[in-house]
Amino acid sequence: MNQQKDHLDIQQRLGLNQQAKRNKRLKIVAVILVALLLTLIGTSFLATRSSRTPVSYRSQKAEKGNLTITVTATGTLEPTNQVDVGVEVSGTIETVEVDFNDRVKEGRVLTGLDTSMLHSQVLQAQAALAAARARVLKTRADVKQTGLKLGQLQQARKASGGRIPSQVEMDEAEAALARAKADEASSLAEVSKTQAELEFNQTNLSKAIIVSPINGIILN
Repeated sequence: MNQQKDHLDIQQRLGLNQQAKRNKRLKIVAVILVALLLTLIGTSFLATRSSRTPVSYRSQKAEKGNLTITVTATGTLEPTNQVDVGVEVSGTIETVEVDFNDRVKEGRVLTGLDTSMLHSQVLQAQAALAAARARVLKTRADVKQTGLKLGQLQQARKASGGRIPSQVEMDEAEAALARAKADEASSLAEVSKTQAELEFNQTNLSKAIIVSPINGIILN
């Protein structure tokens, strides 16, 4: 026992015991560093493997459908496109085919006016047009007849050496032909006028039926 104690005293004096403790601490630190290094290597390896894992995608064929939007606020809805529909002709409303908030399509009949007066105006214009066309036929016949008469007088005057018919008769025949041509031109103008009146009345008649110009909802 005395020898062992003496041996320890000698080690302490020489500093051998402290050197052993220092070596032991270094071994512990080295073991910890190796463990940390192995942990880092393992983590890096796993991260590398996970990054190389192929990515899978899911695809879906696009389909056409309705989108529903839920409004969570309180307010008033305003139309994005508002069209005012009015009546271009005067008259009395006879029928109303729609009501507020009704959904309508383009061309849908909305309302109609009393068309009895408009129908009468169309019929009158048609009769006036027919009369004007008949007058054109008459004036054309008059032009032809007076033209033939003038031609006969001219031939007779030429055959008689200018003695018969007289110059007065020749002047009257030429004037009659001019009047016939003027009447023909007037009748043609009358046809154009009555044709325009008929088209105007027919247009007014068509405007008596009010239709929707777009697809939408009746607001008021």
